[in-house]
Amino acid sequence: MYPDKNKSRPECEGCYSCERRSVEKNIGAVTGKEEITVALAGQPNTGKSTIFNRLTGLNQKVGNWPGKTVDRKEGRVVRGDRVYRLVDLPGTYGLTANSVEEEIARDYIVSGDPDVVVAVVNAASVERSIYLASELAGFKVPIVIALNMMDVAEQEGRRVDARRFSAAIGLPVVPMTASMNQGVDQIFETLDAMDPQHPQERNSVELPSEVSRLAELLDSPSSLPYPKEWAASKLIEGDYKVTRAVKNALKDGKWQAVETFLSGHKEVANAIIRMRQQWIDEACRKAVENVKACRSPSEKWDRIFLHPLWGRLVAFLAIPLSALTGILLGMFTGGQALYAALEGGPKIKAAWPGMMGSMMADGLAPALGWITALVCIIGFIYAIFYFLEDIGYLARISFLTDTFLRRIGAGGKSAIPLMLGLMCNTVAIAGTRVVETRRQRLVTIVMLP
Repeated sequence: MYPDKNKSRPECEGCYSCERRSVEKNIGAVTGKEEITVALAGQPNTGKSTIFNRLTGLNQKVGNWPGKTVDRKEGRVVRGDRVYRLVDLPGTYGLTANSVEEEIARDYIVSGDPDVVVAVVNAASVERSIYLASELAGFKVPIVIALNMMDVAEQEGRRVDARRFSAAIGLPVVPMTASMNQGVDQIFETLDAMDPQHPQERNSVELPSEVSRLAELLDSPSSLPYPKEWAASKLIEGDYKVTRAVKNALKDGKWQAVETFLSGHKEVANAIIRMRQQWIDEACRKAVENVKACRSPSEKWDRIFLHPLWGRLVAFLAIPLSALTGILLGMFTGGQALYAALEGGPKIKAAWPGMMGSMMADGLAPALGWITALVCIIGFIYAIFYFLEDIGYLARISFLTDTFLRRIGAGGKSAIPLMLGLMCNTVAIAGTRVVETRRQRLVTIVMLP
């Protein structure tokens, strides 16, 4: 199911990325060591980048993915007779790409470039963060589950048995607390014991038979940019990019047969999701135990801040009050400089009679006073919003406003740029980079005050 890595792939003449990949491929031959490419994949906020930093230390470099503005982080680690090239992929919730970052991660995994994939899972929310691994289990590439944030799980009253979890999903599971440097050596030991060329036994998700039947309608793997069965499942799920790529790869007659099949099996998409969820629930039932634990302070506050009614009321009052507080503080501090500049006009004219004194009193001094006042106002507003972001309140506002903003064509991630627009539209427009789709970004920019 995975593309043939030994098959030669076209390279762009003079392309820096292709040249660098060719040089790195030969490093193992020159040093006499086997080079293993390890991709770190996982959902956002699972500690993936922390694990990457722990594994690579300072031996890493940052560039851009080809044709993208998203950072590409790579690191190299030499252990025994192996050289590990680690690639930190952008966070993604699954292999269905809804943003540029998710598209980069998905295409890199599906391309067959990595020899091993380390799927990072948040131990405190295994049910949600293991979904990506449920999709990866359908590939032949060896997979290691890094069960990170074990300390947070214990604090929240959750016990995850790594051995039972490994037996349930058929994949090696390494418990970790990367923030405390726990489990890093175990990751390397697991990688050392793996043979990328040897098939890995696993309990993958059993997809509906319609997926295999649709895969048979697709052309030979050489003409498709994706593995056949994975492409078939994504066609059923309605993935736009996969649909367009497969349509371009197939002949008209075969594509018409695929369209006919899809139109008659629309209900299979829900069956795929249901089977993946059953796989997750079965694994969690065997390995995850919830014990009684005291509510953390953040959970207690969330009962108010995330409440459908009171949470929106607090947000409706908090944002304008925060902006008003910043304005008042800025006027109190910067206003003194403005008042001094305006009141000092007659003294300047008396000290500098003539045109020079008039220019300074009526032009330069008031201008500097107004600039100082505005800088103070914007500075205090930014400081207050940075504080709200640091305590996690802005993320909760995005969650609360997501449903409403999606109805008008935006999304929860548009809330932050819209709030920044209260201070400066230039910064707000730059902030729309985090918004998921191009259409949502345009809607957000048009809505800026």
